[in-house]
Amino acid sequence: MFLFFVIIYPLNLLLTSDLS
Repeated sequence: MFLFFVIIYPLNLLLTSDLS
């Protein structure tokens, strides 16, 4: 679970930046 979150965190930031 933790590893999954660690991988999703940076991906989410990139997605948010792309949307912006």
